[in-house]
Amino acid sequence: MALTETDVTFMRGVADQIDSVVVARCTPGRWMSGQGLSQDTASTMRAVQADGAEYHLGTAIDKNNQRAMMAAQPAVLTQIAEALRSADAGTPDPLAAALLPLAQLYNTVMALRVPEPAATA
Repeated sequence: MALTETDVTFMRGVADQIDSVVVARCTPGRWMSGQGLSQDTASTMRAVQADGAEYHLGTAIDKNNQRAMMAAQPAVLTQIAEALRSADAGTPDPLAAALLPLAQLYNTVMALRVPEPAATA
């Protein structure tokens, strides 16, 4: 599956939206799972900033879901955006076949509203 220029434009649009909308609005700092030291924070996602300030992102979140959520923390999303942005029409087919659906999924699940390329037959 070769990427078209329209595909590349779409993927870069998704990458730009991830950076400018999603990452820009995230709680800054590293996301961590609850310490489990107290019942109040045992199942709470936390964002801890460099200065030690701590923000609770949610409570009663299953530990397995916390793990998945931490894979979407700002630093990870920034790297994913860079991977999407680096694709071009010369991207090898196996990589293109993985990156375009990834961009489409992020566009959908994050409601980024980047117009998707028309399907080709």
